[in-house]
Amino acid sequence: MRWLIIEDSLENLNGHWYAHIRGFHQELPRLGDELVLLCSRRAEPYILKNLDARPVLPESLPLRTSRVGTAKRTWKTLDYVLKSCSAISRQAGSTSAFDWIFVPDVTLYHLLVWVCLIKTVLRYKRPRILLLFLGLPVQQKAGEGAVINGSTTSKTFRRLLRLIASDVAAQKVILGVESQTMKEAGETAFGVPFVYIPQNIPHSCEVLPILQPAGSGYITMACYGPARHEKGSDILVAAIKLYLERFPDSPTCFVFQWMEDFDAPKGVPARIPDMLFNHPRVEIIRQLLPPDLMIRHLAATQVLLLPYRESSYGLRGSRVVVEAMVHGLPMITTEGTTLHRQMQEHGAGLVCKDGDAESLAAGIREMELRYAEFKKKACERQPAAVDHFSIQTCREMLLTQCLS
Repeated sequence: MRWLIIEDSLENLNGHWYAHIRGFHQELPRLGDELVLLCSRRAEPYILKNLDARPVLPESLPLRTSRVGTAKRTWKTLDYVLKSCSAISRQAGSTSAFDWIFVPDVTLYHLLVWVCLIKTVLRYKRPRILLLFLGLPVQQKAGEGAVINGSTTSKTFRRLLRLIASDVAAQKVILGVESQTMKEAGETAFGVPFVYIPQNIPHSCEVLPILQPAGSGYITMACYGPARHEKGSDILVAAIKLYLERFPDSPTCFVFQWMEDFDAPKGVPARIPDMLFNHPRVEIIRQLLPPDLMIRHLAATQVLLLPYRESSYGLRGSRVVVEAMVHGLPMITTEGTTLHRQMQEHGAGLVCKDGDAESLAAGIREMELRYAEFKKKACERQPAAVDHFSIQTCREMLLTQCLS
């Protein structure tokens, strides 16, 4: 098959876009497929060289509107939609050579672009279009199930999905999501079918052996990715502080990424406790980790700490939890999140209460005492996780969906 992959947010190594798309770039040719990748005109040379990307798309809309006032945002949005439609039409509208057009991270403004294209230049074209939503503007209400959250975004989302409902029914357009809970919620809230597409993380042979010296007794527990409120980064550092105070002779060491402070919803700044600076059992990563260095850090990690908040991750998934499962790493995550449910199905570990540093500290202690047990289970389930979260499985599920 031939794929056209389109991602305007792919400009540098920030975020998940490079790692996600690199998996397709590596794996699809091994399965006999071909792909063409379109990215932002602002993409760095590293992206263009390593992914053979074509820099034809306009700058990502959030980057364009973040630098202007409210009065100019409507114009910027219209300008973005027109330029995106023009750029994509030149690549996809003039040929029937592609079997699939894949958009890996669809938000409201992407959906607006694709509704325009689906109803015009792509209406009678050959490719099927896979729109993958990492999140949807829905919420779970007790007694009601999933509903739109009442925002302008959610109402606009619903209107746009209704415009392409016939294309979805005809399987010209596939609406993908990364968790079963998001699939069920999206179908309930918007009344159109969604398809569960597992996140795709190749189990790289580049992953190094565990770097901790054999028999050292040390356990490294880590959390990677930019510090954010929705990821419970404030809970993480508070729990580490509690743990180090209570168990000064513990063999557990901690590594976490914290490039800058952030504000909680009430405006209270979240900062690293002073105790953690220069602590002999704490490493604080202050910069972005390029892919090769990230692999090395994972190889030196025994447990991932993922206290993500349920308000943000009750329905959506996370690439980090999949990284843990395909590399056979136990984890501690938040009860009731999608991460918790995926861990139950494909991984091993413990859960902590939502937004509760005391609970996370207790989980760290239990994980330390029972580490061998959880590591054994994670390794036993690793082969199935590698298979489930693979490009090949994603491809097979898409074909099955379209042939059903």
